[in-house]
Amino acid sequence: MPGKQTPEHSTHAVAEHQDSHQRPQPPPRPPPNRPGRPSEALDLEQAKAVLIAARPSRLYAYLVLPLLSGVRTEEARPLTWDHVFLEATDGIPPHVAVWRSVRKHGETRTRRSRRTTALPKQVVDVLEEHRRWQKRERASKGMEWSPAGRVFTTRSGEPLDAANVRRDFKAIAKKAGLKPEWTPRELRHSFVSLLSDHGIPWSGSRSWSATAARRPQRRSTASSSGP
Repeated sequence: MPGKQTPEHSTHAVAEHQDSHQRPQPPPRPPPNRPGRPSEALDLEQAKAVLIAARPSRLYAYLVLPLLSGVRTEEARPLTWDHVFLEATDGIPPHVAVWRSVRKHGETRTRRSRRTTALPKQVVDVLEEHRRWQKRERASKGMEWSPAGRVFTTRSGEPLDAANVRRDFKAIAKKAGLKPEWTPRELRHSFVSLLSDHGIPWSGSRSWSATAARRPQRRSTASSSGP
């Protein structure tokens, strides 16, 4: 049978108890990361097959933009028409101002990810056609088209939902003869990969900072954020 504690023992035990509660405890160890599927990139023939399969879809322009300009799909979804410039002005080529994304707080992936990205002619042509089509669709439903509205929306004019985009893209990938594991985010990886395959470095390719874009016909060599 344990002996009776003295007042000194009791005081010491209380002090240890209080000290254990006041002392900062180490944070719990996070669970081990599950290895995710590594990002892949389409080769040229696969990229062509995807665009051909997507041509009848309302996602066509949405898929063309990241594949041919390197804009992230999470940046394309909140893109508005007032940040899309499809005509060259004062020596500045057609471009999109990528300032927002669907990430938390609407920020781009990093501060350096805010950029002005030049658009090749193929993308300009597709976006011009997409804008004309969107205006007709809005008019047929009695909806007013807004130059500050989103570039990519659902049939009802609502923002695109990532889950629905993945579902529709899976059908497009299947039609193109690709594995069902492909996701829209890999279109940007494919853009970088295709540039590399053709000997074009990603650093500085078709990307300008907002400051550099104001300088007529001067291409910035500042590196854009990577994948």
